[in-house]
Amino acid sequence: MLTNATVLCTRKRLIGAVRVKDLHGTTSFVDYRDGFLRWFDSYGTETDRRPLHLPGPARVLAADTAGSVALSTSDGLFISTRAGLLRTGLHADAAAFLGDAVVVSASREDSHIVALIDPTTGAIAARRLIHVHDAAGVFVPHPTDALVFLELGRGQDGGTLHCVKGNDAATFEVTALPVAEDEVIADVHPRGDQLLVVNSQGRSSPRVLAWPGLRERGRFDVESIELALGLADIGCWVDEDHIALYATEDSLILTDQSLERPRRVDLPISFGDTADIEGLLKLTDREVDIEVWTPEARSTVTVRFA
Repeated sequence: MLTNATVLCTRKRLIGAVRVKDLHGTTSFVDYRDGFLRWFDSYGTETDRRPLHLPGPARVLAADTAGSVALSTSDGLFISTRAGLLRTGLHADAAAFLGDAVVVSASREDSHIVALIDPTTGAIAARRLIHVHDAAGVFVPHPTDALVFLELGRGQDGGTLHCVKGNDAATFEVTALPVAEDEVIADVHPRGDQLLVVNSQGRSSPRVLAWPGLRERGRFDVESIELALGLADIGCWVDEDHIALYATEDSLILTDQSLERPRRVDLPISFGDTADIEGLLKLTDREVDIEVWTPEARSTVTVRFA
């Protein structure tokens, strides 16, 4: 069992940067600033840049390992590749790469559109309509399969979870997943066969579900460890056998792969009014980025578990 966490580095957080993970598990980040797309390694060091001139401010929505990047601007969605720049004309709140194609999520007055974008022309190759009001989309990539998960959150009104797959008009499909209304995916197991789901409203305990069957494999027992304020709606796998959770204003919690045997992990962070954890992100085996808030700044602390 893992019991200790060693801090490897602490750095200023890359606010707005998007994560890219290759087939070997190496994590990098992509951001757009000052007229350049910029690539960073997992420790925040800039490794590459590409000049890109867009009409006004832009936000990176998604990137792939081949150097393609989807960006949101006031003029709609742009797709930048090594070969050039495509303008889609579609306004999107989230995007993800499915093979060579781009899938986007776009809110409308009383519904939500999930569209597949042809990466060679920027045209819409296929679209599906989801009847959900006033929702914001978030894509969660699957580490091994050609699919992504789409969360459509509606704030205090809960949300829905969907599976999106197919990178051409003939195979494109969007399927609603039968989970609790407020459940979202915190992380996907490195093998891709399990989902860590948490309740965005704090109304139920974290669960581990088999994928694709969604059979429950584990549930966190709130009586197994004393938690004054409960668990936050974040978490990640540390390796194939351990999961990290955050006890609000308390401590980082490690469990086994079934969310059992919880134990606190000592970190050089004074939780409470002076510090909080806003995110947990697995980098490589047993290395995790902890996104920390303090009144002075937002930082990223990289730790290695042993």
